[in-house]
Amino acid sequence: MTVYALLVGIDSYDTNGLRGAVADVGEVQAFLAARAPDAQVQRLRNGEATLQAVRAGLTRHLGKAGRGDVALFWFCGHGGLAPAGAHWRIEPSGTLQTLVCVDSRRARPDGTYVPELVDKELDRILHRLEARGAHVVSVLDCCHAGGATRATPLYTVRGLGPAPGPWPAESSAYPGREPDTPAGTRDRVVLAACGINEEARERKVGRRTRGVFSRALLTALSVLEPKATYRDLLGAARAAMADESVVQVPVLIPDTYGPADQRFFGGQLHRPSTFRVRHSGAGWEVDAGRCHGVPVPSVPEDVVTFAVPGTESRLLRAVDVGPASTLVEPQGWQPDPARSYAVAIARLPVPRCAVTVGGLPEDNSAAVTMVLAAIARAGPGGGPSPDLRVVGEQDDTDEPALRVTAPIRAGRPVLRILRSDGRPATPDVEGHTVVASERVVTWLEHIARWQALRSLANPVTALGDAVRIEVLPAYEGERRIPEKRVPLLLDRHGEIALRYRLAGGKTYAPRIFVRLRNTTDQPLWCLLVDLNDRYGADPVLFPGGLVGAGCVGAALEGGAIRVSLPRDRPARPGAVVRDWLKLVVSEVPLTTLPFHLPTLEEPATRSVALGRLLGGLIQPGGPSGLPPKAAPDWTTVVVPMVTTVPEH
Repeated sequence: MTVYALLVGIDSYDTNGLRGAVADVGEVQAFLAARAPDAQVQRLRNGEATLQAVRAGLTRHLGKAGRGDVALFWFCGHGGLAPAGAHWRIEPSGTLQTLVCVDSRRARPDGTYVPELVDKELDRILHRLEARGAHVVSVLDCCHAGGATRATPLYTVRGLGPAPGPWPAESSAYPGREPDTPAGTRDRVVLAACGINEEARERKVGRRTRGVFSRALLTALSVLEPKATYRDLLGAARAAMADESVVQVPVLIPDTYGPADQRFFGGQLHRPSTFRVRHSGAGWEVDAGRCHGVPVPSVPEDVVTFAVPGTESRLLRAVDVGPASTLVEPQGWQPDPARSYAVAIARLPVPRCAVTVGGLPEDNSAAVTMVLAAIARAGPGGGPSPDLRVVGEQDDTDEPALRVTAPIRAGRPVLRILRSDGRPATPDVEGHTVVASERVVTWLEHIARWQALRSLANPVTALGDAVRIEVLPAYEGERRIPEKRVPLLLDRHGEIALRYRLAGGKTYAPRIFVRLRNTTDQPLWCLLVDLNDRYGADPVLFPGGLVGAGCVGAALEGGAIRVSLPRDRPARPGAVVRDWLKLVVSEVPLTTLPFHLPTLEEPATRSVALGRLLGGLIQPGGPSGLPPKAAPDWTTVVVPMVTTVPEH
């Protein structure tokens, strides 16, 4: 493996110069000399970092990285904004984010200006590196915000206002992905100093000025053990930055399971936990609160407890459940304030999913006992499952209970999970054994989390119909969502009804477009999750982003969505598949990790340690791209869809 690194640091801008960007990349180069002494490093400082030179460094120098190599791009300087214009499909916030090179915004003789490096152009370049098999890492220590009006005497803002007009026409060629390139990334990670519209800062430390984010990230790299993942590193950097007097929350892209869960410079994947606890000015704080489903205990005996996964003694007791986070007290151990820890819910006052085990004449009593025992030890530290509560036939429950039966079918012992109407919820599990019982409990917990995600709602929201889901038909040959088209209406059952098309003896799955329309005068963070009837959930349609005030976002960056039956369901007349489009809207950013659930049929290697709650987790320390609020509001919208194969 060879590390190819392009380090760009710019202090000497024509206006609003910086003082710590060049120092930052010098520290990065020193880190590489110690960690990867054979790294091929190109450093562009101040006047060297023209737009042409940065482009050449990205394409020629980093372009040398092949399969198994690492391509590292570390940028320290000003960030800017540019109007999205006609590119609303790929930038629903209404603005493109840019990296300001040393000659960007300089006037040309023809009245135009040297452009900035648009984020979508950078995306295209890095996509090409990734397609050749390189592991691509970008560290961006710059603003995606306008002006320095919120700077304090101690800090300098690494951002500029909107670019002077007219915006160069050549930039219109940059946004957008390569044709036929799938959305998302396979082996690419971005560590950003802050979110859209948020300010990144630098400050004087001793006799030198340093970027707040670069300094925190390099400290985390030097302190944490070598097996630390990108997620671990960003969590440690965020904890270190919590003591700074700034509203700046670093961002990990993508924050789903995959590239972000590798060690720095790539390697073996490590499974993440949904939640993290870190030390803040208020004490130890978990990044989940009331608007994510953490209940407020009604009596002192009711306790919410978090635990560090894989341990029995590292527990944290909730003492104050707020709207966006929960203050906790360590129980019998002292965490390191310089670290953040992955945590999961160990105990809730009332587990969400009611389950009846046995109770039918055909049930094998020994197998029933094994299932009950498996539920009783399924939680962290060997305690009871926080997701499941066992109820009897006469118990009064708020929702229909699942049922586990243990019959003998065709001479074979099986365990079955049934819905409240008696229909099988999952395939049968062979055997009346401990292993079979534990597998059934794993499936029950999976279903419990899926149900919690589908029912996630805020009954006291003031957002109401803030963002609308609009489902449009996609006609034959269409590849891009139209800006104007009347959306489909719900039928009398409250669903979007889709039908396969029959032609020439063949069946063709329906295709749709999906728009997200912000009807308010404030930007809102949106996440669109596809929940399917195999208990899977995936936010691939709109994986979390800002939809600007009065703007429209598009699922899959405006591409057509094929709604089809799963592979194990042939497209025969009468076949049906159900999906639920779940939109989560928030005044502050969400992390998408809790919204991923594999279907029960998917291999275990794709499963994620999802913790014991569902719901978006608000990033602590202030929102990314939005003004901080003491009690952020959030809401959800669900659009059910049913797709059928017609009889004739």
